[in-house]
Amino acid sequence: MMNMGFDEEMFHFMITSANQGRQFVATPKHAKRIYLLLKQQIENYEKQFGEIKTQLPTSPSNTQEENNKTFF
Repeated sequence: MMNMGFDEEMFHFMITSANQGRQFVATPKHAKRIYLLLKQQIENYEKQFGEIKTQLPTSPSNTQEENNKTFF
C-alpha cells in the first residue's frame, strides 16, 4: 500500500508491505521529476505489453487536508 500527502514545501510518500514500511520525502520539483520518469516508463511498458487498466481507489474525504492525501 502507498500513502501520499503534501504540503507547500514537500511531498510525503509512505510505502508499506506486510510489516515493513518506508517513508520518502521529496521537494515538489523532485516529485515532478519522479512523475515524469514514471510516466515515461509506463508509456514504454504499455507500448510493449499493452494498456494497463486500473484506477485510483476512492476514499471519503471531508476536509481540504484530507483531499491532499491519496491512498492506494
